[in-house]
Amino acid sequence: ENLPRVYGSPDDLDARAHMMSAAAMGATAFQKGLGAIHSLSHPVGAIYGTHHGTTNGVVMPMVLDFNRPAIESLIEAVKLSPNDLEIRVALTAAYIGAKRFADAETVARSVVKAAPNNSDAWFNLGLAMLNQGKTAEGKKALQAAAKLGNQAAKNLLAKL
Repeated sequence: ENLPRVYGSPDDLDARAHMMSAAAMGATAFQKGLGAIHSLSHPVGAIYGTHHGTTNGVVMPMVLDFNRPAIESLIEAVKLSPNDLEIRVALTAAYIGAKRFADAETVARSVVKAAPNNSDAWFNLGLAMLNQGKTAEGKKALQAAAKLGNQAAKNLLAKL
């Protein structure tokens, strides 16, 4: 609603302030959703002029080391509470973040089997499969998540 206002009246400071706020929120959300490797690589590249892929490779070992205790804690939590689906969904997401896609697929499949209406499990299963090159199966999992109301799945399907 503010873009047309600014386009029609470039001096409309209220509309411009709303657009600036929206842009800042969008940038924050974009960085947050990428994960630590990309979120660190973007500002480093901007400040030092480094290649994004190379910067990802440089920061990856530190990020993986930083995340290792969280993943190990989730694995232990699953052992202590094997029927807690929320912990297994969190472990699936952690595996995806660590690029352990086969492990993520295994855990996500177990959650989907136990709780076929869990949209997050379907979404994680789709991501795990897509990242292993299982495109058709990944899309089916994302479609299941989308049917259950998972907005991230809807957004990703629109891009595929």
